[in-house]
Amino acid sequence: MKRNALLVALALAVVPVAARAQVPGGYGNTTPQGGWGAGRRGSALGADDVRNPIKPLLDRSRELGFTDTQANELLAMMQKLDDDNRPIFEQIARALASAQSGPEGARMDAIRPLYERIQRNNEAAWRVAVAPLTKDQRNRAERMRRDLAREREDERRKRQPRGGDQGLMSQP
Repeated sequence: MKRNALLVALALAVVPVAARAQVPGGYGNTTPQGGWGAGRRGSALGADDVRNPIKPLLDRSRELGFTDTQANELLAMMQKLDDDNRPIFEQIARALASAQSGPEGARMDAIRPLYERIQRNNEAAWRVAVAPLTKDQRNRAERMRRDLAREREDERRKRQPRGGDQGLMSQP
């Protein structure tokens, strides 16, 4: 049990950071829904692609004008998403541990489908989370989501060396 907890902690801490370090285009909102967890189709994956997209809603629940009932429902959704994604993070940790000596590109290719599953889970959870919000709350949440994605993209660009590579998780 302690080993599983350690693997989850490793995946949650190391995998997204490693992916972020390798990927120039891992942030952003290039899908129609855009923003947290949306990722890029046919492009790179990064740490923001696997973050729970409901957490920023809860972090800004007062700003968005959520009722206590709405906040409690979002908290339950966030916990369910974490529970749904936990086994996938464990698979990522196992895949990375077992492929320690392999080529970096092969390791990233092995975990890409797992990241994509997390992205799909995250996007589905986002849609469910914003559906019961009022129109005004939903509009503010979507705007906040886009603004945060833009801020993260700007930060990423500042950290990226000029002429950067395409990242290990980029798809041709």
